[in-house]
Amino acid sequence: MILFNIPSWIQFIFPSILWRVDTDKKEVFLTFDDGPTPEGTYWILELLKKFDAKASFFCLGKNIIEYPEIVSLLVKEGHQIGNHTFTHVNAQKVIFADYLEEIKSTEKLISNNIFRPPYGKLTIQSFFRLREKYRIVLWDIMSYDFDANQDIKSVLLKLKKSTKKGSIIVFHDNVKSFERLKIILPEYLQWLYDENYSFNKIN
Repeated sequence: MILFNIPSWIQFIFPSILWRVDTDKKEVFLTFDDGPTPEGTYWILELLKKFDAKASFFCLGKNIIEYPEIVSLLVKEGHQIGNHTFTHVNAQKVIFADYLEEIKSTEKLISNNIFRPPYGKLTIQSFFRLREKYRIVLWDIMSYDFDANQDIKSVLLKLKKSTKKGSIIVFHDNVKSFERLKIILPEYLQWLYDENYSFNKIN
């Protein structure tokens, strides 16, 4: 099922998950998953500068180790780094002990408790255990920048239609999504800017 925006009833059932930020300000929270990568992250950072935008990057531990210079740049430029496990593992396909080790290994590299599960998937056990220590961040808008089956014009229309105060929007700074991201992200950011939205990181 393709869900560009998460229904409010799902958000209501799991209030301990951060789906969107409760704010009266006209602000959105851009997030980027699966990086950092030289192919995508540097380009994103240059684009964000043009809009004086801060964002949150949910990074894989293995990429943090491989590209420490990009991580340093993210921090230097004032962006947030969150935990996205070490190797992008699906919680529903491994035992909890192994999943937790993926999270802890990455946590040692970033020193905070902000966590986004890959694929947005958790088990009942992992949800209840992880919420005790970690701030689980999902989203209310998914860009589908990774899905070549989605028409880009349609994606942009749905992004604009779904955006509201406090929206958390997911993009990806991985290699797979980059060609589509280069088309979607500049137009969407320009639209947000023209609509007087500000861009902030998740704290």
